[in-house]
Amino acid sequence: MTVTTPVTAPHGPSTGTGRRRAKRVDFESEAIRSLRDWKQETAETSHATPASWYTSPDVFELECRQLFATTWHIVGHADKLASPGDYFTVELLGLPIIVNRDRHGEVHAISNVCRHRAAPVTVGEGNSKFGFSCLYHGWSYNHDGTVRSCSGMDDAADFDVKDIQLPTYDVRVWEKWVFVAPAQGAPDFDEWIETTAFRAARYNMGELEFHGARRYVLPINWKLMNDANHESYHVPFVHPGLVSAYNVAGNFGVVSQDDLRGEDGVERGANMSPDVNGYTHMASDISGELLAMEPNPRGPFSKVIAALGGTADYRKIKPPLACLEGRDQLAHYFLFNWPGLSHFHFMPDGLGLILLVPIDHQNTEVYVEWWMPKVEKFDERLLQAALIVFGNQILDEDGAMTQLVQHGLESGAYDTGRLAPTEEGLLFAYNDWYIKQLQAGLKREEAVR
Repeated sequence: MTVTTPVTAPHGPSTGTGRRRAKRVDFESEAIRSLRDWKQETAETSHATPASWYTSPDVFELECRQLFATTWHIVGHADKLASPGDYFTVELLGLPIIVNRDRHGEVHAISNVCRHRAAPVTVGEGNSKFGFSCLYHGWSYNHDGTVRSCSGMDDAADFDVKDIQLPTYDVRVWEKWVFVAPAQGAPDFDEWIETTAFRAARYNMGELEFHGARRYVLPINWKLMNDANHESYHVPFVHPGLVSAYNVAGNFGVVSQDDLRGEDGVERGANMSPDVNGYTHMASDISGELLAMEPNPRGPFSKVIAALGGTADYRKIKPPLACLEGRDQLAHYFLFNWPGLSHFHFMPDGLGLILLVPIDHQNTEVYVEWWMPKVEKFDERLLQAALIVFGNQILDEDGAMTQLVQHGLESGAYDTGRLAPTEEGLLFAYNDWYIKQLQAGLKREEAVR
């Protein structure tokens, strides 16, 4: 069953991969053995990743340490740090973290565990212009994690207050969001976000406003939702309303980075590109026909569209963002930053963001938010609402199907199956990257155990 919690205020994303305790990996489990022994394939010979990788706590623990810990996570909205002293707290991969802006405008991410006796240094969010004082015994810290005072320690032997420092984490602010990398080994942020930033530059992000969010938990392994987002093979069967409104079936394929963007920096007519770091960027194909890329919402909001003249007049009533030109007025772009926990959906009407928050090997939080320009006309506001309802309908269909797939994976009646080389070429490219990352991480862990 899907548990949904609507978010009506711009509180921002959840806390990233949430509260967890590091667990021991059984290196001789069936799932780990199959990962160790998996041989590299081609698209033409490719198989789906084994069922045990979606049901094994050992694989999930390895993913946490070798994939999630060494990437960038969206942890909140940048407007939470608008003024000096602003801060908010998050939990990322089990790490309590304070994200704050100091009196000089610098942004920091520091541990929220006091070096005295492990109490939280602060809770919630707010403004603290002079740093933080531990809630338990009053040890105080600057915004960058350096200590200010350790009350009661004047008589302690072999103790130097200058040796006390809260652990720090890499943090960046980009456009609407704050990103944190919880461990060493994350890619250079500018390189990691480069293609997403290239696309965002066309959308006048500063003019887009928060239009609501949704947070819900699915009883599935996180990879199932990620897998669904990496192929359109399922669209005619799972999303009948979408296939009647968008020319998407069979669109997603693999192309080179050079095909995506030329030497002049201009994007080409490409579907997807895995860049040199393995982080994926995919754009939907467009037919050149206006109606092929316009929403056709179901449910009560379909009547709104009809009352305003029908789908054929959608753009006459609500034109695309004024900043967009050419194919961008029609195209929808889905940009993934592998390992696939953040999905940016650039569309003629604004931006959708999907975050996958793995809770454990069989539960995943999905967080979705929408960014669109402010509009004054009532009919335009209705059309924006209709588009959000339509997007949520698509997510609900994926959620229902992935729960059925999770049940099949857990049944014992399935191990692996063949992938369709063309229709699931992007999924193969992702799986190939994923397997190489985990196999390399497994070798590192086995070398030191």
